[in-house]
Amino acid sequence: MLVSVVNAGDEAVDGPVAIPVRASALDRVVWGNGTWTVADDGGVRLGGATAMSTNMILLRGAKGRHG
Repeated sequence: MLVSVVNAGDEAVDGPVAIPVRASALDRVVWGNGTWTVADDGGVRLGGATAMSTNMILLRGAKGRHG
């Protein structure tokens, strides 16, 4: 699954950004310099986002919150 987070604002997002999917692993970072984590429970988070930034990753074994 490809996941993208875009911050189109003029200010950074300092705290973590939770993504509403579960995954078994982070496959690779496609774009951006954000710090991504996949928790033991499968939760996916981006550790903040700089102003006017885009971050994209590929997740392995991902399921949406409804699937």
